[in-house]
Amino acid sequence: VGSDKRGVLFDAKEGTKTGELAAEGAHAGGIYSASWNKEGDKLLTASADKTCKLWDASTGKCISTFKLGTATE
Repeated sequence: VGSDKRGVLFDAKEGTKTGELAAEGAHAGGIYSASWNKEGDKLLTASADKTCKLWDASTGKCISTFKLGTATE
């Protein structure tokens, strides 16, 4: 992940590209970080656009978007 708003998946052992996060549902700002779930089938990203997104790792599609800083008191 990076400031270009893209997420690219690589095989850690071989270093070959295995997938990419879909453009549909993509972040509107640079991506700060990414974290895998324990099973390795989902990926969570955090972005400068004040959202976190949950991705299906096998399809690269966004499953859910969480908007930060939108709660009202």
